[in-house]
Parts: sequence; structure tokens; C-alpha cells
Amino acid sequence: PVSTSTSASSGTVVAPGRRTTACNRHPTRCRVYTPTDRVSELQNEGAYAVLAAAQALEAQGRDIVHLEIGQPGFPTPAHVVDAGVDAIRGGQTKYSAPDGVP
Repeated sequence: PVSTSTSASSGTVVAPGRRTTACNRHPTRCRVYTPTDRVSELQNEGAYAVLAAAQALEAQGRDIVHLEIGQPGFPTPAHVVDAGVDAIRGGQTKYSAPDGVP
């Protein structure tokens, strides 16, 4: 979905099929967002493709344990919270290599 944004020069941009109250009051200021070819060709992040495949298997009756995406059903353990806070305070705030940090 595309969020609504307002620009003084071009008016309000709305996603296809959506209108805002401002557009209803001033329809000549609104235009429908049409994505460029490059934007239309963007792919979902990999975890969503795995989720879709898992859901398709579930729809076929397979018993799936979802590890690909989502929220845990339990609070973060205190030692993990503490390690995260220590890392941030220690300046470890950049992306790391996929294999981790030494």
C-alpha cells in the first residue's frame, strides 16, 4: 500500500482506489499514484516468499511450524535484553556481516 502524502505543487497523492477526505473536498488537487516500471518490478523480501510457501503447504493440510517470520509468543529473556543494551551503548549500531561478529 502507498501512504497518502501532500505536496503544495502537485496536490495529494493517493493509492489506486483510495480517496482521502481532502480529495473529496478538492478533487482537482488529487491524483492517483501510478508506480513506475522499476517500482512495479520490486520483489518481496525473502521471508515473505517463504511465508507464502509455508501457508500454501498449510492450505494443503501439512502441519507447519512457522520459523520464517512473526512475533515470538514469549517475552525477550532478560540476558538477551541486557546484551542488546550493552551492544548499543558500546557503539555496535551498524549492520554486521551475515556470519556475525567476532
